[in-house]
Amino acid sequence: GKAFNTTLTNQDLGGMTLLPGVYKFDGGATLNGMLTLDAAGNASAVWMFQIGTTLLVAADSSVIFKDSVGNPDFVYWQVGSSVTLGAGASMVGNMLALTAITVNTGATVQGRCLARNAAVTMTVSTITIPSAAASPSAPSVHPSATPSANPSTAPSAVPSMNPSPVPTVVLTASPSANPSVDPTVVP
Repeated sequence: GKAFNTTLTNQDLGGMTLLPGVYKFDGGATLNGMLTLDAAGNASAVWMFQIGTTLLVAADSSVIFKDSVGNPDFVYWQVGSSVTLGAGASMVGNMLALTAITVNTGATVQGRCLARNAAVTMTVSTITIPSAAASPSAPSVHPSATPSANPSTAPSAVPSMNPSPVPTVVLTASPSANPSVDPTVVP
């Protein structure tokens, strides 16, 4: 993983406000209460949490963005074992667990839950993948007829590396209103 800049081993995330960065827990991590992610006005700010074993998020605990500035696509929870979200918990980010993820009753996730070696178990809970509009690099899934403000300067046709020595001519025949009596042949 990426090099960490802060170790939070044996500290509860509840009540903390964290700036963008890489945070490490040698063992398990807990969240009891509210964790605030402060992007300092940068909507593209990134947080990475490297957790050695388990992530336990207590019932009704939450992760929020200060002043609603931040993107769940740019929050990563790399967990060495399993993740458990208690009933009514609210999380943001992409949870990547080596084993399993359990999302209990009423819990919500804005992001993704990915478990490598076991299941992601949901009990009357909601996972919402962030919209394409929230991610500046994501392409739109709905085509638009609106012209681009930045048209491409590169040609879209690619010339052949082996051009044909004989040009291709397409002839179309259409009947004449005044047909000729004498046929003519053009070589």
